[in-house]
Amino acid sequence: MIPYVVSKLAIALISPLGTALLLWLVGLLLLATARRAAISLLVLGLGWLWLWSTPVVSDSLLHHLEHRYPPRLAAALPRADAIVVLGGAVAPPGRGMPYPNLSPAADRIWHAARVFRAGKAPILVASGGSDPALAAVPEAQVIAGLLQELGVPAAAILQERDSRTTYENAQFTARLLQDRHVRGSCS
Repeated sequence: MIPYVVSKLAIALISPLGTALLLWLVGLLLLATARRAAISLLVLGLGWLWLWSTPVVSDSLLHHLEHRYPPRLAAALPRADAIVVLGGAVAPPGRGMPYPNLSPAADRIWHAARVFRAGKAPILVASGGSDPALAAVPEAQVIAGLLQELGVPAAAILQERDSRTTYENAQFTARLLQDRHVRGSCS
């Protein structure tokens, strides 16, 4: 398994900003020896960043990814043994922040509570750890607290507090559910 830091670095480098910064770095390094190639890389980096920053490109990519999975009403969902809320929905309190910071993905917490209240599963799993140097509590604990504020009883919530990536969310949550003899399926 790829170490956590290496995976986060790789993700940062393949992001539009990371790719532009890498092009600029290589361009600056080549500036003294290969001026024409260096300027080309600097301009390419700027163009690459501008391209991905335009709403036409970013919104069309987002639409392309999301339209394949249209939202479904909670009542239309099938019954399941558990509902899983993946991490990445909140930044836990830490470093002087007394409250969690909700990310754009925080709507998954609200929807999970809605699905639970619709009676679609008896268990809800909050998944997500945190870096102790950055956060006071694991993300799963914050998600569980928000779920309780949205009407989910504490007894119905399991917490997977060790993951730091989506892959670990899935791996550790599967293990947690297997330990409780909950069979898995995706829909």
